[in-house]
Amino acid sequence: MEYPAGSNGDVTPIIEITGSNTLMQGGRVFGFAIDTSGNSYVSTTDGLLLQFPPGSNGDAAPTVLTDQATNAIDLAVDGQGFIYWDNNITSTPTTIFKFNIAARSINSSIQDTSQSAQGITIDNQGNLYVAYTSPRQVSVYPLTDFVSGTMQQPVVPALSIQTQNTGLDFTPVATCNAQDVAVPNPAAP
Repeated sequence: MEYPAGSNGDVTPIIEITGSNTLMQGGRVFGFAIDTSGNSYVSTTDGLLLQFPPGSNGDAAPTVLTDQATNAIDLAVDGQGFIYWDNNITSTPTTIFKFNIAARSINSSIQDTSQSAQGITIDNQGNLYVAYTSPRQVSVYPLTDFVSGTMQQPVVPALSIQTQNTGLDFTPVATCNAQDVAVPNPAAP
């Protein structure tokens, strides 16, 4: 759904993709991302990765990119035609996949010993941020860690932001710009 800028309160969306043609009825929506061209990407609990073109509204039919996006909890899109997702909120180690949109195939994946990923995003400097619940941290991986054709490559994050002393909870991560990381904290007063 899309809402008018500045919306607050009980507002009707200006765009809402819903209906039998959307292929989202069988499973719950897991992840959502939008690329710079306005394409919307949705992952569902039944393993579908869907692409809706810009301007999609109502009972729009998507392009099914794959039915192998099992447990694609969160999605992030880079400017080079790749979608990233973490595999599961309870899996150890966490596997993060790099999916080639044009080829409709998984390009590579990396693994980290952290578990329970709860948010994923990419900054404009080529870094992937993943928020984990165990341990409570935000890990930063350069996109260069993803080597084409290499699956489940064990990696150590380039940076880990531990949350013990920050007051942050384990909620989804988003980037504001290349220097700042924003992590919503519903536990804050």
